[in-house]
Amino acid sequence: MPLPPPGLFDAAFAAAFVATFITGVMRGFAGFGAGMALIPVYSLLWGPVVGVPVLILIEIPATLQLLPRAWKAIDWRAALLLGIPAVIGARFGAELLVELPADLMRQATAVLVVIAVIALWFGWRYRGRRPAPLTAGVGATTGLLAGATGIGGPPVILYQLAADGPVERHRATLIGFYVPLEAALVTFYLLFGLFTPQVLWLGVLLALPFMAGIVFGQHLFGRADENAFRRVTLLFLGAVAIYALVA
Repeated sequence: MPLPPPGLFDAAFAAAFVATFITGVMRGFAGFGAGMALIPVYSLLWGPVVGVPVLILIEIPATLQLLPRAWKAIDWRAALLLGIPAVIGARFGAELLVELPADLMRQATAVLVVIAVIALWFGWRYRGRRPAPLTAGVGATTGLLAGATGIGGPPVILYQLAADGPVERHRATLIGFYVPLEAALVTFYLLFGLFTPQVLWLGVLLALPFMAGIVFGQHLFGRADENAFRRVTLLFLGAVAIYALVA
């Protein structure tokens, strides 16, 4: 592990630390939402080429932390049918992250979050048939967006949470789906040289408040008013995205 780069512990790091803890609470309670909250913040502070790989690094221990509790409820057929195409899409998404201008990527992620927040606020879900090619297409789209912007969640969330069966199973399946996707993203970002000393140190240090927030969010799950928490979360996500869009 290289030494911390000069100026790492600045005002930007302090802001990211607080935002990361709050987002960890959301992730622990709902099982998703980290990218939608943190990528606009990280992109404003450090740019997408730093912010997106940092998010992936803090998501890995978080996913592993959530996985044991979710393991028995995961629908592995659905997770793999989504996850394998997502790995392929992630390869091309990582290339877009490297090649496209930083300002364009920052604005694109903010717009994506605003659209997702509107869809989630009004309860939009995919209600049609779910043939395997469509499920695979959702997975590939999720991987592409995750690789390019760090925000792959909205397509698979809107698709998966409307499926038949208990919400707990779909939440667990989403957690299982992220395992192969995150492993692929780490591989591709490594190949593209995105894991600089700054990224590695930020990933290690910000994983601490993120995981602490997740523990607190898991404690709230089943105790807090889920609808009220969901509304507050969406308002927070929308405010962050709009600020990132106009800043």
